[in-house]
Amino acid sequence: MCSSDLAGGVAWWRHDDRTHITAYFTGTTGLYVGDQVRVLGVKVGDVVAVEPEGDKVRVELSVEKDRPIPADVKAAIVAPSLVSGRFVQLAPAYTGGARLADGATLDTDRTAVPVSFDEVKKELTDLSTALGPDRSEEHTSELQSPMYLVCRLLLEKK
Repeated sequence: MCSSDLAGGVAWWRHDDRTHITAYFTGTTGLYVGDQVRVLGVKVGDVVAVEPEGDKVRVELSVEKDRPIPADVKAAIVAPSLVSGRFVQLAPAYTGGARLADGATLDTDRTAVPVSFDEVKKELTDLSTALGPDRSEEHTSELQSPMYLVCRLLLEKK
């Protein structure tokens, strides 16, 4: 058997039992090869490659062929907690209609990444400063905003 016959056989086998998706994310902190791909929280595949490409990251996903994926699918990296592993969630679940083709690409407009702990900490620090005892005149208009009123109502309920 020549090498081209072997390569063709491997390509046929790979194509036959898995759907391969390339998804581009703006970042993939904590996502690794071998992490799960899920639909509605159920494992349907695996992350098979994570490679930086300029200002985004290419993530190769391999999904079981008997798990149809809708053509309009989106992908999100999910971080259940700060210390646990991450996974890629595909949504929505397939309910009929057009299916995503093998080898399809999802660009960054169809992917999402979790907010980092540092971003949350910065937002909470900014909010604390705006609500704190050292409020200046520049924060007075912020305090009349709907966000401030919602925060105040939530704090009063405790």
